[in-house]
Amino acid sequence: MKSIMITADDYGLSQQTNFEITRLALGKKVDNISLLVNTKNSFEAVNLYKKNRLGNLGLHFNLIEGRPLSDCKLIPSLVNREGEFYPLPIFIIRLFFKKLDLAEVETELKNQLAFFQKHGLKCHHLDSHQNTHFFSPIKKIVYKEAKKANIEFVRQSLVIENRLRKFPLKLFLYKIAVWLFDLKFRGVQLFQSAIYETSVCHPGTNYD
Repeated sequence: MKSIMITADDYGLSQQTNFEITRLALGKKVDNISLLVNTKNSFEAVNLYKKNRLGNLGLHFNLIEGRPLSDCKLIPSLVNREGEFYPLPIFIIRLFFKKLDLAEVETELKNQLAFFQKHGLKCHHLDSHQNTHFFSPIKKIVYKEAKKANIEFVRQSLVIENRLRKFPLKLFLYKIAVWLFDLKFRGVQLFQSAIYETSVCHPGTNYD
């Protein structure tokens, strides 16, 4: 019997990922699913989720891949000239040096959360693509909006630290980056106290 709670990230990333997560959820191998809502395969994922009546579904908040749900004219600091999000390394640099407008981050988060209501879905939890919400400026916005939307569960950093223990260099770089952001932006107090998951997986990708 499975004794740990597992969340499968990136539902909607690709057809392969959609297939693998659906298969694992039907086999009761994962407990929660985190949905990317701004990809070309997001609608397929929603249809698979509804058709198969799968379990807990949450938002995999994305600021680093693909195109936003918001009008690019409303969030110019988050996108490049092609109207796409900046990749993670550039995103982190721009965030650290305050080149990203945090009000625009809030706008995009609200639109991604609205995707759930639009499609008749309940958002059980909130986490983020490549865990960008662990950086203090984003974390503050994520927890504020989660509280407003009555989303009880937000992924905490301990979950990711446990996963990264098998990648010592990644764990070291992650801790340094979070420390630098907390130092510069003075950290953020969390309103959640419970950890709702103990492991994360990325079916259909090579992330792990």
